[in-house]
Parts: sequence; structure tokens; C-alpha cells
Amino acid sequence: MLLLIAIFCSALTAHFDLTLARKCERIDTSVLPACTKAGYSFTANFSNVGQQRYQEFVSSELNFFAKHFKSCSSHSEAFMCARYVPKCSDSVAKGLVLPCREVCDQFVDDCETALRERALYNRYVAYCGLLNSTQCFKPKGFIPRANMTRDRSLPSCEAVTKPACVTSNLSGLGNETKARLQNLINRLAPVSNSSCSSDLTRLACFLQTGPCVTNKGHTLDTCQSLRKEVRDSCKDELQRYNISLPLYVPNYPEVSAGDGLCYLSRWPVPRPKSEIKSRHKRLQCLCTTCENKTCTTDGSCLIYRNPEDGKHVKRCIVDGEDRDLICSNVLPHKEDVRCCETDFCNRRLVPENREKGRVKKKKKNPPGVTTTPTPSVKKSEKKFGISSGILATAVVGSLLIVTLVTFLLYRTIKKLRDNSRARQRRNSGNYVHRSNISSNGRAVTIGDNNKGFEHANEVHNGIALY
Repeated sequence: MLLLIAIFCSALTAHFDLTLARKCERIDTSVLPACTKAGYSFTANFSNVGQQRYQEFVSSELNFFAKHFKSCSSHSEAFMCARYVPKCSDSVAKGLVLPCREVCDQFVDDCETALRERALYNRYVAYCGLLNSTQCFKPKGFIPRANMTRDRSLPSCEAVTKPACVTSNLSGLGNETKARLQNLINRLAPVSNSSCSSDLTRLACFLQTGPCVTNKGHTLDTCQSLRKEVRDSCKDELQRYNISLPLYVPNYPEVSAGDGLCYLSRWPVPRPKSEIKSRHKRLQCLCTTCENKTCTTDGSCLIYRNPEDGKHVKRCIVDGEDRDLICSNVLPHKEDVRCCETDFCNRRLVPENREKGRVKKKKKNPPGVTTTPTPSVKKSEKKFGISSGILATAVVGSLLIVTLVTFLLYRTIKKLRDNSRARQRRNSGNYVHRSNISSNGRAVTIGDNNKGFEHANEVHNGIALY
């Protein structure tokens, strides 16, 4: 019985790992030893970078920074793992569980000096601005400090970063930043002289001065495509002079702001495989301006509030730069826009799970006014399916019941056979029948079963056996 329970538990565990593997993959601690004690074992299932696994691609940078910042933060390893290979959970819609805002702010506060030395301070200040404090990851033993977070401003894109990096006007830079930039340009001089990339100096400037914030409040950072182009074009020269440039983020949905800068709208990791939809899987969405009130797309369903009349507009939005910009929360009034990726999910601006519990009164139309109902989805068209977890549990449970019944049946049959064999053994021995004993107690017949009654000459004298 214990063996059956063990098999049942093993089957459920295997199913859990298989289900989790759809969105997540196990962290390879042989490649990322810094993540051994990160506090979680799974990260998102990222695509390979060329012929290299993503975890191998980021391993050198992750392990180096995790060790480098250990002197200023006891949670540096966990935070750096969350930076490059964030926690993944199958119960979360997109799988990723990013670090909490307070974890990031405290790391920046503790390691400000070390971050500035590496020209990473502004970058992590910008990264912290992408986080919140709900459904997030906190390292084990993390204790937030009261009144720790302070307002950290980024340089102006229009007044500082663009003049310095696009027109070589360094007047807006601080002395420390200017000195670091000049030092980096001098180190890159042999590579620049090879003319491997015309954007090498601009990239170096962006790395030292960015990210920046625009006059409209948008955060801009170096485009990942620019990083990749320079690294690929100058690969041989960089290796020859032993110069390392920061990694680029592959499969990152960037939206260009011009001059090699892009909107920083999401955590700097690739788009997981679970977010990359197959082109043949097209969404069906509600559409207020379409003839049949529906549309199909390979991107997302969109609903937003028209600022002019306050009415909701529903439509499809194709996958691409416009979609990434609108759906990535970089636009003002983001609470008036909602993108989603399931059929007919753009019925409401607020998701239905948030509307649960609200009782809305049905509005009555004025006399003589009729409204065209929004096309509904027939129940036969809805996809109802038993979740893989319930299905697996039912299958394993059924096998357990069948195994138990078979075991009990086997025991019953075995017991009946044992009883039958016992009776045969008792009946097969020599015995004295009651009718074979004479009046003086002498046995007149001794034999097997009724043998001996047929012929008188087979009668033997002896003592009765009781």
C-alpha cells in the first residue's frame, strides 16, 4: 500500500514539473552557481541565443555582478538572479515574478557607490521604476527599511543625454560622468579606428549617461538592437583588445524613440516563449467599428476609453511596435487602456475578476431608442476543457483505485485457494469412518476415504484413530 502511495505522489510530482515546464524551466546551478541560494528553482523558459542557451549567455555577467556587489548587499546574489533569470511561477499569467520595488530600491541604496563606479546607478534606478510591490519576489530574510526610498531622478534626455551622445556636446554632463566617458572612449580608440561600427562611440556614451527621462516623463534607454549591432560588428576587435561591452537583451520588444534610444517599458529580460504566440493562433476580439463587431489578430485585443467622449473603443491591435508601446504602460493615463490575449477578452476595461462582486444596474433605454447588442459568443463556441492538473489527478486516481481493487481481488482468490488446499490435505490422509468401528471399539476398516468397504478381504485389525 505504501508503494502505491509513493507511486501516486511521484506521478503528481512529475506532472507538476511537466506543467511548470510549459512556462518555466529549472535554473541550471552548474552554469549559474550564484543562484544556488536565490530562493527559487525555476525561471522563465527563454529562447536560445543563437546556438547558446539563454542561461549560458548571461552566466558570466550574472555571476560576476552577484559576487562584485556582495560586499555592499547581502541579497546581491538573489537580486542579480532576479535581474537576469527572474523567478517563474505557472500560477502567474505571464509566468514571471519580478523582484519587489522595495528590494530593488534597497539594493540601489546599499550599493550606490559600487553602482556609480560601474556606471550602473542610473540604469538600476530606472529598473526599479518598472517594479511594484504586489505579486513580487523577496529574497529570504529580506527586511525592508522604513523611510529608505528617496526620489532618484534620471538625467534629461533633451538636455543631457542626446546632446552628449548625438551632437558630442558634453556641457550638460557632470565632471565625474564626463571623466568616465572620456576614459571609456580612450580605451575604445583602437576598436574605433578599425571602423567596425560607426555607432561604437554613441553606444559608449549611452552606456555612461543613460537611461534618461524625456520632458513627457518617458524613460529611454539604449536600444537592444544597437547593442547587438555593435557587439556583432566589432566582435573580433573587442576580443583582440580585451574589451567587454555589456550584454544586449535578445528577443526584447523595443519601441524606438529615435537616435538609438528606445522606450524602457519592461524588465530587461527576453520575452519568454509563453508570450511568443504562434502565427497560426489568431485571437478573436470585439470591435466597435467593424461591420460584424468582431475582428481577428495575431497581436492583442484592445479596449480603451476615448478621451473626447469617454466611450469605450474596442478593436484588434497587431503585434509590433505600436502594440508594444500601447500595451506596455509607458503611455500616460495607462489605467484607461487594456490589452489582453484571450478570445473576446476586451469586453470590459477592467478585467472580469476585478468586477466580481459588483452589482451593476442595467441601464434602461429612452422610449423609442434601441441598442444593438454586442455579439455574444455561443456556448458551443466556447472552449471548455478540464485543466491538465485535474485530468492528471483523475487518471492517476483511477489507476490507484483499479490497482487497489485488483490487489483486494488477488488476496481474496489467494485465500480461497489456500482454504481449498487445506481441505484437500485433511481429506487425503488415512482416517477411520464412524461406521467402521465395531461394538468393542475395534476398527474394522482402515483406508482412504470409503476404500475398504467393497471387499471383505481388505479389512485389517487395529486401534481406532480418533
